Amino acid sequence: MHGYSLRLDGLEPTNSHARSREIVVHAANYVTDGAHAGRSWGCPALDPTVCRRVINQIRGGTLRYTGS
Repeated sequence: MHGYSLRLDGLEPTNSHARSREIVVHAANYVTDGAHAGRSWGCPALDPTVCRRVINQIRGGTLRYTGS
């Protein structure tokens, strides 16, 4: 649905349904350098110009902390 993306798995009880909710890292046209990114229905959204590079870098495993 979002093109090149990466499904996320939650590690804590508060986000343990990330995969079943289909939370993914994806590109979004509203995210640009210097702009407030925000989140798309809980998905971390990236500037389309860096999305593929970032996903390829974190694909093997990484920890991402997202605070509210």
